[in-house]
Amino acid sequence: MIRTYLLPVLALAGIIFAGWSVAQGSKEVVPAPAVAAAASSPFPAFVAGAGMVEASSENIAIGVPAPGIVESVAAKTGVAVKQEDVLFVLDQGSARAAVAVAEAAVVRSKAERDRLAQSPRPEEIPPAQAHAAAAAARFEDAQRQLGLYEGVAGKDPVAAARVELDQAKRELGYYESLPDKKVVSTEDFDRRRFALRVSESRFAEELERRRFAAREAEAQAAEANGRLALLQAGAWKADLAVADAAIAAAQAQLGAAQEALAKLTVRAPIDGTVLQVSVHPGESLLVGPSARMAVLLGTIDPLMVRVDIDENDAWRVRAGAKGKGFLRGNSTISTDLVFSRFEPYVVPKRSLTGDTTERVDTRVLQVLFTFDRASLPVFVGQQMDVFVEAP
Repeated sequence: MIRTYLLPVLALAGIIFAGWSVAQGSKEVVPAPAVAAAASSPFPAFVAGAGMVEASSENIAIGVPAPGIVESVAAKTGVAVKQEDVLFVLDQGSARAAVAVAEAAVVRSKAERDRLAQSPRPEEIPPAQAHAAAAAARFEDAQRQLGLYEGVAGKDPVAAARVELDQAKRELGYYESLPDKKVVSTEDFDRRRFALRVSESRFAEELERRRFAAREAEAQAAEANGRLALLQAGAWKADLAVADAAIAAAQAQLGAAQEALAKLTVRAPIDGTVLQVSVHPGESLLVGPSARMAVLLGTIDPLMVRVDIDENDAWRVRAGAKGKGFLRGNSTISTDLVFSRFEPYVVPKRSLTGDTTERVDTRVLQVLFTFDRASLPVFVGQQMDVFVEAP
């Protein structure tokens, strides 16, 4: 029984629900009322565009010259600063140490130069003179001993070798002059002849040793005299030039270290107002593509509005054209705009309004206008509806 009526009842319910859905979908949707009335152009012929308020110096995003840890932050949002005022400071421990090392290097290079320029020290001359005199004496003695090679007196080794050589020659000559060689044994004769050769060799060896000793003593004397002359001559100009170059290099390294230290104190590049501070003590800042802005700075008197003009309408805008800017969200607040300049490069459009109907698949010409900050209660970063007079 239940199964007999269940399917028809479900079918009927589905038909009723379908009819209700169609009826609901066919009702006209009443649009929500606008939050604010749209602005209207004061010019009979105009070009409209969305604008973004900027500092007249343009918004300057302050970064860091090198990665580091923030030590202190002096900048405060909304406070005016002068050029070279401190904005924030990075940790300077390593940079200060590098400066100290560079300063020590400069002191050392200057001391080396002074030591070189003041050489020789007075107390260095007497030892050098004594060394030269001793070398000269040794040379003189070597020459005297070499001259004795022909002498026979005393215990001089050369003279003794000469006496021994002469004695061997006489004995061998005596045996060779005998008319009958049989009175002397062959062994004794050979011994005498061998003794002569030994004496000749010993004499030649001793003579050569004395000559070498004389030459060595002469070289040592020349070396000692040369060292004395070099010491007495003082510093060489080329050595002083090298020392001066070392000082210049050390000073350059010191300057580089001081410059690196100074860069860790980030200062304001212009007179302006701090628009945003996004860094705090203890935070790490990087450089490169992943770097983030630390401080946003700009001149806000006067202000500037950057207007995006569609490339299809760009030809209609003339230099010096009048402009009228309306505050986004309140069309009753407006100000006259003074033409400043064109940005001559046409760029892809960015979404400014956030409206889903806003086209971003086009390119725009950016036109910059200035206006008095006192004439409009507006802040940097706000949007404006701008109308530009067109011919």
